[in-house]
Amino acid sequence: MSSADSSLAGWTIIDRAENSRSLDGTVPAGEELVVTLSGAVMLNNSGGGDTVKLMSPAPVSIEADEVTYVASQVASDVVIEFSP
Repeated sequence: MSSADSSLAGWTIIDRAENSRSLDGTVPAGEELVVTLSGAVMLNNSGGGDTVKLMSPAPVSIEADEVTYVASQVASDVVIEFSP
C-alpha cells in the first residue's frame, strides 16, 4: 500500500477478451480499492478462468499488474487481488 493518495485517472482494467473498464477517483493513502466487475469486463469462468490486467494511463499505457485465475477460485463474494 502507498503512503500517498493514488489517483486512478486514466487507469483501466482489461480482461483476456480485451474488454475494458476505466477507473476514476482516488485511493486514499494506506487504503485498498475493491472494484466490482460487471458490464463489458466480467470474470470469465468458462474455459478454465481468465486474466485481468491493470493498465497505466495513456499515452503510454503499459501493463502495471496482472491476475490470472482458474474457475475454481471464483465464487460470489470472493475477492481476487492485485498485489504489489
